[in-house]
Order: sequence, then structure tokens, then C-alpha cells
Amino acid sequence: MYNLTERQWLLLKYWLPALLSGGIAWGLFVLAETPLVRASGLALVIVGMTLALRRMGALLAIAGSLALALAPAFWSQTGGGEGSPATIVIAIAAAVAAVPLSLALLRRPYLAPGIGVVVFSVLFWSQIGTPRSIRLTSFVMGWLVFLLMDMLLLTNPRPDDAAPPPILRLKSRDS
Repeated sequence: MYNLTERQWLLLKYWLPALLSGGIAWGLFVLAETPLVRASGLALVIVGMTLALRRMGALLAIAGSLALALAPAFWSQTGGGEGSPATIVIAIAAAVAAVPLSLALLRRPYLAPGIGVVVFSVLFWSQIGTPRSIRLTSFVMGWLVFLLMDMLLLTNPRPDDAAPPPILRLKSRDS
């Protein structure tokens, strides 16, 4: 059996409900013949909402996010034509290439993921994004709710609810 450290156990406990509900939603979207890129984006909205609701408990977070996934207004976004996968692949490739390039050129490695996200976002929004798209709005709002809830709980934590340890541990200059 696997021997998990306390830090790994906390990370698993924090992320597992979100990944489980995102995987279930993704599977349902794919079964409904949703294009893979669209199904993945909508599943990421469900992951973000599960993380936002996580402090209410794993079961309620999964139930709430899957209720959103099966709501008619959200489910209606799964239909429609196939997006242009070549442009999406180019945007992802450019973002992935920007990360090691920024690591090599900058002396601040913590900026590299942010630069990759910015490169992907600019290409995605300018080439693929549709103005006033409910899909993009729900994706941005799902993750914005998570970030707002997370920041609120970090600035005013409950004594019995510890935040999970960071996924990446960056070395400081002192160590």
C-alpha cells in the first residue's frame, strides 16, 4: 500500500472531490457527444465550482457542482458545432513553449506559469473566443468564484479549517 505523507494526504483530500466531479461531468458531456475541447472546458468549470464549495464538505461540494453540470442552462452549452482544434493546439503549444523560454530568460521562475497562462489566454480569446459566449462566461465565473472564496477564507480562516499546503513549494532565496 502507498505510504502518503501528511502533506500528500491533505492535497489528495482537498483535490479528490473536485477531480471526481470534474471527471463525472466530463464523462457525461462526452457521452452526450460534446466535442472534447468543449467537454474539457465545461468540466473545468465543474472542478472550479467544486473547489469553491469544498469548505462545505466533500459530499455537498460534489452534489452542488454536479447539480450545476446537469442544470438546463449549463447543459445547453454542450451542444453546437466543433471548435477549430488546430487553433487550440497552436495556443496550447505556444503557452507550453513560453514556460521554459521564460524560465530560461527570467530570473524569477514563479512568473513562468503566469506567462504561459497569459500567452494561452491572449491567443485563445483573440482567435477562438466568441464574444458574449456563455461557455467562456461560465468558465471564467466558475474559477473566479473559487478564487474569491479561497481568498476570503485565507484572509479570515476558521480555526478548524486549515488551507491545504501549496502544490508547488518554491525555494526562497534565504534557503
